[in-house]
Amino acid sequence: MKREDNGPSDHRLKNVPFLELHILYWAHVGYISTKAGNRWDLTNLLKHLKKLQLTDKSIYGQLEKHKFITTDQWTEILNNDSKSPSPEKEINQPNKNEPVSVANGGLCFIINQMYFPETQYETRYGTDRDRDRLSDTFKQFGFDIEIHNDLTEEEILSALRGIGKKFDKKYNCLVLCILSHGHEDSIISTDGKEIPVAKIESEICCDKLLNVVKVVIIQACREKMSGSAVRDAIIRIGDQDSEAYADFFLFSSTMHGFISCRHKIYGSWFIQTFCKELIFGTKNGGTLLECAASTTKKVITMVKQNGIGRSMPQLPEQRNRLRTHEFKFTYYPNVSV
Repeated sequence: MKREDNGPSDHRLKNVPFLELHILYWAHVGYISTKAGNRWDLTNLLKHLKKLQLTDKSIYGQLEKHKFITTDQWTEILNNDSKSPSPEKEINQPNKNEPVSVANGGLCFIINQMYFPETQYETRYGTDRDRDRLSDTFKQFGFDIEIHNDLTEEEILSALRGIGKKFDKKYNCLVLCILSHGHEDSIISTDGKEIPVAKIESEICCDKLLNVVKVVIIQACREKMSGSAVRDAIIRIGDQDSEAYADFFLFSSTMHGFISCRHKIYGSWFIQTFCKELIFGTKNGGTLLECAASTTKKVITMVKQNGIGRSMPQLPEQRNRLRTHEFKFTYYPNVSV
């Protein structure tokens, strides 16, 4: 009895099926005693459920109402509890009131920066392959495509502000793709100016795009440039509804402080892999988050296989404010690209 007095330590007892086995053992050794009329004394059981920090379980609340309980009542409680999803499962279940689960059309807005004349930045050869791959991919998801090449800082911000004004009401998804050079938390315009990612986010997280899923895909380095000052982004939200910042997913080719690999002929590992995973995953019912996860895994593998994991580390990074983890695209097999 001394072992049980100290409380069971097996983490599996937090799962109801294993807990039932332990209860049977307690009953067998008489730790949970029976009285006349086939009534069970649950005092010790409740004590150990509390030690296991299971007081939030529905079964605890039901048993706490009965210091003594009959066999029939005990069986009914266990059966009802096994039919109910655990709190952990309930957290992961999609909310029926969530505004979006499947993209029913949308706009894929691509900003492709290849040339940076009269600046310190080199030409981004291979970026057109990424641009075309993104365009072909989202056409297969029924998206309208809008491409902008080599924009200045002013042109980028103007283009972003214009999205909300012309966004078709039939859309429920915006995919913004930015292919450029970058610093830690900014992307570079063709005239060599830094545009903070936070500024880009504030431009598309507007009231006109409320309840629209906003997916931002960025292919750019994020290492700190020697001798360059990264400007802080001062964003004015004003009277804008904070809900506009929901339904947002940012997927960057690399994490803060690191480079991003791009082949000068075949394009970047990140974009090419992500598009491939999106097509494969969407065909098989996969979600956006699942496709992003498989992309991250494969990019890491590519970095290791090429032996540059230490000299040129790259790890894709996500920022997720989607109100549903089940968001997915629709594949249209007859679309020609």
